[in-house]
Amino acid sequence: MTAATTTAEDDRWLRNAVIDGVQLLYSLALPGSPAGEVLPLTAQGWIEVLCRCHRWDAERDSARLHPAFVSLAGAVDRWPAPKQLLDHLPALPAEPVLAYRPPPLTPERRAQLEALRRRLADRLTATPQSRAVNPCRAEPDALQRIATSGIFPSAPPSTGQDQPGCAETA
Repeated sequence: MTAATTTAEDDRWLRNAVIDGVQLLYSLALPGSPAGEVLPLTAQGWIEVLCRCHRWDAERDSARLHPAFVSLAGAVDRWPAPKQLLDHLPALPAEPVLAYRPPPLTPERRAQLEALRRRLADRLTATPQSRAVNPCRAEPDALQRIATSGIFPSAPPSTGQDQPGCAETA
């Protein structure tokens, strides 16, 4: 529901807050203040302007409007425009952050996690197994198939024995 379409009962809090704020400003006798006879019309004008230029929510904004008028009153030297009030609205309070609380661990889940931890620890401490082809240990016909497959067109066929660091294995 937008502020421009609220009913009279819905925006009563807004009307009261603006009337109180306009009276506060009027009490300062600032230059450019409206005459006392037109103060009700001035307050009505402020209400109409504020309803059209801002979406108001009683729950969210009722506690912010009075401090905005007080801040505005302390900052101006002349009668302000309604737009200036919006510049003095305190920031919206931060949305509460819901804390995540994991469910308590059941004995079964605790055992599953411990088994997983052990498996991971075993894998981390195990001797690494290389998946690369070691030409020193490869079968000569496998190396020949690789060399003639076209994957490495510039590589001459090799038996692996001519590779640096390879020793003859019997």
